Amino acid sequence: MFEYGVEYNEKINNKTEEVMDKYFKYLVVLLLIVYLAVQLRMTEDTVEKQKNTINDITKQVRDVQRAIAVKDQPYIPDSISFFGGNVPLQYYGVSDDIDFWIRYYVAPKNRWRIILYLERKPEFFPKMNSTFKKMDISPDAGYVSVAESELNTTVVSKAGAKGGWQFTLGTGRRNNLTINGVIDERFHFEKATVAACDELKTLQKEFKEFGPFESWMFALAGYNAGSGRVWQAIRKDNERSYFLLTSLPKETEQYIPRIIALKLILENPERYGFVREMKFGGAKIKLVDYSVKKFESWNQLAKKFGISTKEIQRANAHILSREGIPKGVYTLRIPERNK
Repeated sequence: MFEYGVEYNEKINNKTEEVMDKYFKYLVVLLLIVYLAVQLRMTEDTVEKQKNTINDITKQVRDVQRAIAVKDQPYIPDSISFFGGNVPLQYYGVSDDIDFWIRYYVAPKNRWRIILYLERKPEFFPKMNSTFKKMDISPDAGYVSVAESELNTTVVSKAGAKGGWQFTLGTGRRNNLTINGVIDERFHFEKATVAACDELKTLQKEFKEFGPFESWMFALAGYNAGSGRVWQAIRKDNERSYFLLTSLPKETEQYIPRIIALKLILENPERYGFVREMKFGGAKIKLVDYSVKKFESWNQLAKKFGISTKEIQRANAHILSREGIPKGVYTLRIPERNK
C-alpha cells in the first residue's frame, strides 16, 4: 500500500508555495551558472552540446514556472465523474481532501512521481482498459493500480502484498491467482488485473444496497482496508456515504480522494504544470506470447530468442524458479525486439 505519512493540516498550502518558490530560485541560479560556464569554456566542438544543455534547463525552469502558477488556479473542477457517478463535492471537506492530494503530487519534491506515472501510463492503461471493458468495470479502476503500486508490477509492500494490484496471499488465491513456491501470478499484471476486477465486483455486490455509486466507493474502501472494517465504520457512524464516514482508518479515509486526485492530474497533466511536449519515458519493447509445454532452462530460452537471461526472467517475474520453466503448460512473455 502507498504510505504517504503526511500530516494533513492547514499549513500545507503555504509550505508547498515556499518549496516551489525556493526550487524555482535554485533552477534560475543553476541556469545562470551554466550560462557563465558556457561563455568561459565554449569551443567550436561543444557549442551545439552547450546550447542543448541550456535549452533543457530552460524547459525545466518553464515547467517549474507552470507548476508555481498552478497554485493560483482552481484545482477542483465544478463536478468530477468517478466510477459512473458524481463525487459529492457538496459535502464539506471533500474538495479539501482532493485538493490536498493534488498539491501533494504537484509539489516539487513529488513531481517525479507524476512524471513516472505518465511514463508508465501508455504501457499499462491500454491493457487494463481492455480488461475493464470485458468485465464491465469503469476505466477509473486503473487509477487504483497507480495508487496501490505506482504501476510497478514487481513491488512488494512491507505487509507482504505483491504486484501491480498489491494482493495479499489470501486475496490473491481467493481470486484464482496461482501462488506457490514456483509461480506467483500476483506478478503477472494481466492476470492480476482480472483478479482485481473480480475482487472489486465482489465487493461492489456486497455493498449494492447503498446504490450504484456509493457501492463502488465502499468497494474501493474495502479493497484498501477489508470489507469488515468498512461495515464496522458504516454501522458505527450510521452513514450511507463513504465520504461521510469518520471511523475508517486514516489511510482508507484518504484512499479515494488520493485516487481522484491522481485521475485529475493524469487525465489533464497540462492543467497541473506538466506539458504535453515533455517526453515521458523511452522506447517501449513489445512482449509477445510463447507457449512452453516442457521444461526449458532460462539459458536455453534466452539463446533461442537472442536475448539475455536477465531480460527473459524480468519479463516473466511471476515464474519464481531460478532454473527455468517448471513442468506444465505456460505462456511466457518474450521481448519482441530480437524475436
